[in-house]
Amino acid sequence: MGKMVTSSVYVDSEKVEQITSKGFSLSQICQTALKLVVSDDFEDLSVELRLIDITEKITKTNREIQELEYDLKRKKKLMEMLIKEQNETTTEWHKARDTVVLAKYMRSLNQITIACGYDLAMVEDMAGSQLEKIRNVNPSFNLEKHIQRFKKTMSS
Repeated sequence: MGKMVTSSVYVDSEKVEQITSKGFSLSQICQTALKLVVSDDFEDLSVELRLIDITEKITKTNREIQELEYDLKRKKKLMEMLIKEQNETTTEWHKARDTVVLAKYMRSLNQITIACGYDLAMVEDMAGSQLEKIRNVNPSFNLEKHIQRFKKTMSS
């Protein structure tokens, strides 16, 4: 052991009281701590403390990853629901729009049909653009059958 020197150490007074109540002196505690720090064992302690710190950081990061994965899963489900709702709304909107378009052009076709005296050839000639738009919405539209039903309805 080397030569002893006097040094000032600032410590919490409550800690000094706790040490002395357990039968230790502050000088003994400081000597033991200094021996530990300069010994080879301190390096082991330092590595162990570092490993504990790294392990805690790994645990925290894993927990954060799990939380993010949960949030991602929840957001993906929300996205699926929104896309489904968007597709359903778009489909319904197209159907409604097609119905309005069809009603508009059918009304126009019926007026042309009356003006042409229910003559199929004349109606085909006069209502070419209306027939094209009606067939875009309803490809199976049959003008001849429509004129027959319309004439029957109007004569009732």
